Amino acid sequence: MSNTISATELASHLEAILERVHDRKEPVTVERDGKPLVLISPALKSIGRPASEVRAAIGHLRFPDSDFADDLDDIHRSQPLMPDDPWDN
Repeated sequence: MSNTISATELASHLEAILERVHDRKEPVTVERDGKPLVLISPALKSIGRPASEVRAAIGHLRFPDSDFADDLDDIHRSQPLMPDDPWDN
């Protein structure tokens, strides 16, 4: 199977194509009308960390002081108001 397939082929063979991408770690380009449409690629492996490792990495950090929430409120109030529709120009 080629690394480039048509959208029609994807629709007809979705399960097999997804298995191929997953099992072979082989991306597949899907074309429509001879032009690349999307790239289907294997998901990236999660880089999880155990909670104990996270605690060790950030355990030296101090909690914000009691004025922190007030500081955030001040920053929020100082920001300009957003228009009702930000896409309206």
